[in-house]
Amino acid sequence: MTISLILTLKWEKFTFLAHSMAAGVAPWFAGALPDRVQAMVLLEGLGFWTAPMSDLPTSMGRALNQLSALEEKDNKVYPTWDAVVERILEGHVKGDSEFDREAAATLAVRGARQDSTGGYQFTRDLRVKALSLLRPHNELNEVFLKAVRCPLLVIMAENTFVSLDVIHSRLKAVGTTPDKVKLVKVPGGHHVHLCRPDVVAELVDRFLLVETLHHDYQKLSRL
Repeated sequence: MTISLILTLKWEKFTFLAHSMAAGVAPWFAGALPDRVQAMVLLEGLGFWTAPMSDLPTSMGRALNQLSALEEKDNKVYPTWDAVVERILEGHVKGDSEFDREAAATLAVRGARQDSTGGYQFTRDLRVKALSLLRPHNELNEVFLKAVRCPLLVIMAENTFVSLDVIHSRLKAVGTTPDKVKLVKVPGGHHVHLCRPDVVAELVDRFLLVETLHHDYQKLSRL
């Protein structure tokens, strides 16, 4: 999907802004095409979830079972829009106390639609709820991170469920020069960009102004 969009729009260079699972995909893309990715902003992630080589058969078995179960599962129809929003609230990441009804409604607008009966269904691909069939092992993830050459900003929430030790370890593997790699922790949970958009937007703006438009960061800091 990403490569199709890039080819259609004929972008020679572009910047990634990716959250969660997309923050797993983006570094691999940037490693594969380093000359085309001019900067990367990742929220709540850096590379794919990985597994030791010895765990891959078991991991694939679990993924196959989950995919089989999902194929038999109907895409439930919710009678009202409020019911859709409530379902999102129920399923949000536990511990993210700032994720409220307004944030859930924002996700619903993007991820649900009304059907011919007047009810509502989610439009997401249910397969994203299953484990990856071929979860990469740690070494493969590092190979792609080492191939990254663009400036990188990683934004992590203080109440993240992602291991910060893992993030720190992966940052060391990134091929970009250390002065072009930044990690910032902000108050909030996994959906911090929804719940505190002003905080995240300011960080992203400053980073891109410096790294892609080459403004002076010290001058920006005084604005």
